[in-house]
Amino acid sequence: MQVLKDVKLYLWIIKKYVKKYRAKILIGFFLSLLFFLFSLSTPFFTKYLIDTIFLKHDPALLTRMLLLMIIVLLLFTFTNLSSNYLLIRVFERINFDIKYDFFTHLQRLPLDFFSYTNTGQIYYRLFVDTNTISSSFSYYLINLFLNLFIIIVIGGVMLFWHTKLALFVFLVFILQIFVIIKFREPLLKYSRSQKEKSSALSGQVIEHFDRIKLIKSLSNERKDQIKFHKKLHELIIINIRKTLLIRVSSITTRVVNNIWSFGIIWYGGMEVIYNRLTIGSLIAFLLFSGMLYPPIIGITDMILNFQNVKASLRRFIEFYFIKSEIKEEKNTIDFPFIGGKVTFKGISFAYNPNHLILKDVNFELPSRKIIALVGRSGGGKTTICDLLCRFYNPTKGKIFIDEMDINKIKLKSLRSQITLLIQNQFLFSGTVRENINYGLNNASIENVIEASKKANAHQFISELPDGYNTDVGTKGVKLSVGEAQRIALARAFLRNSKIVILDEPTSFIDLESEEKIRESLVKLGKSATVLVVAHRLSTVKIADIIMIVDGGKISDIGDHNALLGRNGIYNKYYSQLFS
Repeated sequence: MQVLKDVKLYLWIIKKYVKKYRAKILIGFFLSLLFFLFSLSTPFFTKYLIDTIFLKHDPALLTRMLLLMIIVLLLFTFTNLSSNYLLIRVFERINFDIKYDFFTHLQRLPLDFFSYTNTGQIYYRLFVDTNTISSSFSYYLINLFLNLFIIIVIGGVMLFWHTKLALFVFLVFILQIFVIIKFREPLLKYSRSQKEKSSALSGQVIEHFDRIKLIKSLSNERKDQIKFHKKLHELIIINIRKTLLIRVSSITTRVVNNIWSFGIIWYGGMEVIYNRLTIGSLIAFLLFSGMLYPPIIGITDMILNFQNVKASLRRFIEFYFIKSEIKEEKNTIDFPFIGGKVTFKGISFAYNPNHLILKDVNFELPSRKIIALVGRSGGGKTTICDLLCRFYNPTKGKIFIDEMDINKIKLKSLRSQITLLIQNQFLFSGTVRENINYGLNNASIENVIEASKKANAHQFISELPDGYNTDVGTKGVKLSVGEAQRIALARAFLRNSKIVILDEPTSFIDLESEEKIRESLVKLGKSATVLVVAHRLSTVKIADIIMIVDGGKISDIGDHNALLGRNGIYNKYYSQLFS
């Protein structure tokens, strides 16, 4: 039953990605057939040379025959190159289509998928599993049928030529296949183990150097060294066993091949001695036998390797059929925000159906104000921001921006007008200008500079080695946290978003950077609705409105002085967190 399911999935993949290239694949298959048919001429030419031309001592006939062989060789080469060129392009294009389609699908998956899924698993499926699947198409769509055709044709010719000798060759091939299977099964097992050990070791190394500062501070190098030594030793043992098995397999196969060749020469030689076979026929028989070996081994490999294809296919399908994050309603529209007024009406939300994160939340935030979201961790502050961006749909209730239900706004239109600055995820690899321009791509350098000035970033950018063309490094490692945050704020000014969401923009920075960022936020609040998840008093104090989020509900709302005057829950947070 599982085999049928795997075959059905494989046929579904073929239909989805291969169908549109079928004309080119058929042409490539036809050229491959021609290549094989031309190659069939070599044993016949050899037989004719030995049994006829050499015996007749006819130099003119020899010349004509060699010229004909050269013409066939040229045709042989042309069809081989043409089929390879066409099929390589087609199957690489299929590989591209699968990867691009899968990458696009991954981008649409819900945020919680990326929370519980290891990045290495995503990478492995996107690059390794898709390679395995796409390369299998050339095996099973071209090579399988071509190899079967070659076996039938050459096997038929050999049986027609000399039945007993052909049966002897087939018997030896069965012995060779048995030897190959005996070696290939443990080799595949070692290959899988090698892949797993290598992946685990790579993961440890990446994690180690990603946290090298913490490891050094805890003097934990020796402990990690021991872990690395253990995993590396396990990998080396697997490599040694696999390499030795490959060598033994190669030697054994060579010995069987030699015995097989000697057997054909002995049996065929006896037939020649008793005049039941010509020397030319024996040589041609040996050539045909050599041509028969690769397709038989190829089909054996296909059968054994299908286990790997099945494993890759299952891993690929596992992610491919996960539903995308949001399904847009019909008749959604592009809706330009007017001011950025945000309204939550009766909003409840749960990641887990048995545990509500937000419980009947209601509030209305005026446009062009700075709103600080304050509360304990896990209270629902980040969830409010995520729902506003429609990373999730609320379990209950509706969200409005400028009186428009966000479910009726096209997702791209909605998110293009909201700028989200997440803590420690401010920058991408590339230049300063590319980072400020991210998501727009067509902004002039003048506009980029103007946005940087508003974000108090222009001065330090100008002092960088290449100014706006300075490479910031992976995740902006070449810049300080404060500099990275100001570049991200410049992006918000450049996008001219009506709503900007920030996750504590003044964390982990020096006082000078903190002051410059606060100044930028005040400027930003004059043209956009700014939601700040705040943990510091300096950020809270510049807010026009402070919203206390506690236990999934809005406990209080007002400005700093008003909330302090009520002697409510805000006073508790103020004394505990901000004093």
